[in-house]
Amino acid sequence: MFYEDYLASYGFKFYWSDWKGHTLMIEPEDILALIDQHLVDSHEVRYIKRVESSSDSCIHSLESQTDRHEYDVSIDPPKRMNIIFDRPIYKEFELTIKLNKISRH
Repeated sequence: MFYEDYLASYGFKFYWSDWKGHTLMIEPEDILALIDQHLVDSHEVRYIKRVESSSDSCIHSLESQTDRHEYDVSIDPPKRMNIIFDRPIYKEFELTIKLNKISRH
């Protein structure tokens, strides 16, 4: 989960959003659109670990360095700590899919 545009509008990012290892920044909605097209009978998405505000340690200032982890006030650039997010954003999601049976004729 990245929510790039939304978080950037406040001057924030998730700390994992600019890790060098993340070469494809895909959101859950994009994944759902893909699986709906391929061999899927049904799916269930469960969003977990909601981020309520900028005080959460997963939220960094846009100026934070690449490949950081949880926010550390002693080494990371300052961030506004009192921003309550006006839409739901989450750290994680779980996706369960049921695949169609593949015919082997």
